Amino acid sequence: MSADSRRTLAGTAVRGVLWSAAAKWSTQIVTWGSTIVVAKLLDKEDFGVMAMSVVFLGIVSIFVDLGIASTAVTLRELSRGQLRQLNSVSGVLGIAGALVAAVSAPLLVLLFDEPRLRGTITVLGITIFLGGLRTVPTACLRRELDWRRLATIESISGVAGAITSIALAWAGFGYWSLVLNQVVISIVSLIALPRRAFIGYEIPDRTSLAPALLFTRRALTGQLSWYVYSNSDFFVAGKRLGVVALGAYSFAWTLVTLPLEKVAQVVNSVLPSIFAAIRGDIDRARRVLYAATELTALVVFPMTVGLAMVAPDLIRVLFGTKWIEAVAPMQALCVYGAVRSIAPALNNALLANHQERLTMWFSIMFAAVFPAAFWWASAYGAMGIALTWSILYPLFLLLQIYLASRTGVIELWPYLRSVVPGTVSVLLMTAILVLWQRSGPDLSGWSAIAADIAVGVVAYTATVIVLFRSSVERILAILKSAKSPPST
Repeated sequence: MSADSRRTLAGTAVRGVLWSAAAKWSTQIVTWGSTIVVAKLLDKEDFGVMAMSVVFLGIVSIFVDLGIASTAVTLRELSRGQLRQLNSVSGVLGIAGALVAAVSAPLLVLLFDEPRLRGTITVLGITIFLGGLRTVPTACLRRELDWRRLATIESISGVAGAITSIALAWAGFGYWSLVLNQVVISIVSLIALPRRAFIGYEIPDRTSLAPALLFTRRALTGQLSWYVYSNSDFFVAGKRLGVVALGAYSFAWTLVTLPLEKVAQVVNSVLPSIFAAIRGDIDRARRVLYAATELTALVVFPMTVGLAMVAPDLIRVLFGTKWIEAVAPMQALCVYGAVRSIAPALNNALLANHQERLTMWFSIMFAAVFPAAFWWASAYGAMGIALTWSILYPLFLLLQIYLASRTGVIELWPYLRSVVPGTVSVLLMTAILVLWQRSGPDLSGWSAIAADIAVGVVAYTATVIVLFRSSVERILAILKSAKSPPST
């Protein structure tokens, strides 16, 4: 790869990160605002009904996607005709998925003993159908590295969904405000796609799609296993603890993962296309991965720990005492949230280097262990389930990192060093914040939240600047390079 090509790719990557960041942060502000309003208007039971609905529909959505999205982005050698064939497969699967949702709704009513699931699952089936129509067109934009368009679509759909949920919750629609929020987001995301992204359809040919289908099958196995283990906590909580406890747990989960995923995805949503573009240049791919991991850790780690530290006052002030049950699981989940934020970048690097078997088998192992662990931990309530995440997940991720280093995709110690700045800085921040909370003035409400945030920000920023100045300078240099347009 020439120096000009590398500069062009670097500029494209940075612009992708910045456009994604702008979209996700603007959407996050609106989403957080809507979450606060909706949480005040709805009850834990409403969130529990929605969580039960999403558990099943997520599995159907994975079968509908069939790994097509990741295949279309990663396998850049696919022709336009092959993409049209994948588009046909995706459309048919979308229709089938919506029908499966409608037919399965009565069975899920019996499984959870919750009659409201009949209507919610049937209506949410619309999102599966629309997702099938949207999969390949969206993948085409990612292949083109059109981050600006993707960012715009995400912002518009997120704002539309937030307005819908607030309006319906205010009008007294209860859990339907959460359901129709997802429907509106799906509709707007499809309508907002540019015409060029709709590449048309062709009758699928098995021979022509053979390479794509092999990749798709492995990606599907990994995605399905991932979904089983990552959502089995909701299933166990709903089955063992009931809809109200599930509502509190799912609300805590939303508060922890909603802002953190947005930040992590700023980098991770860009990486698959970048890794695909530099496939074969392992040294450059490693540098991209290490930089993305370091940046994610520096941004996300303090957010997760800070959220845990202010959780009691934050929940009480923003959402009211009815959500106080969400505090303990929210604090327990923050460790998991921090560690999880760096995992997608590693998985993207493994997939781009044809190590999908490793990610697939790891997901299968997770799916075999976590559901049983959640079932056992549910005897200790929602807190037990949350602690299971924060204890087991870091151990499994360390094992995955070690095995990834054996494949040659990463070097073990350079990769681990990429999380040192964020880890050390957040540990020092935590120590200072704990000392402040125990020996500082006796504050409450907004004053306590503001003081804790101020102390945490100052402590963390000072630590990063004093101990890890080179990391800050490297990130600033990357941001500065984004001002220059790519060479043509």
